[in-house]
Amino acid sequence: MRQVELSQTYKCKTSCGNLYITITEQDRLFVNMGKAGGCAYAFNYALITLVNFCLENKLSYQDIVKRLKGISCHLQDTCIDKLAVVIDNYFQEKIKQEGDKDDTINLS
Repeated sequence: MRQVELSQTYKCKTSCGNLYITITEQDRLFVNMGKAGGCAYAFNYALITLVNFCLENKLSYQDIVKRLKGISCHLQDTCIDKLAVVIDNYFQEKIKQEGDKDDTINLS
């Protein structure tokens, strides 16, 4: 039987177009651009792959955010910075919700 996994998708406006970041309840990230293919899609896919690798290997989300936040290019709103903001907001909210349930916080 196929299992259903809950997720949240965040729509971010960037200088390159819309960026959709999906985070599953297992803390896996997926990314999609408002347009198919191209260098921006490949770059964001590679970046998400590395972020997932870091999370799987227990690097804290704060360390990931610290390294990504504020990275810019010749355009104003970068995909990298938006990704850092979404990761930060997602895990802060998760910690808050799990803290409301009990004192155990699980950041897989």
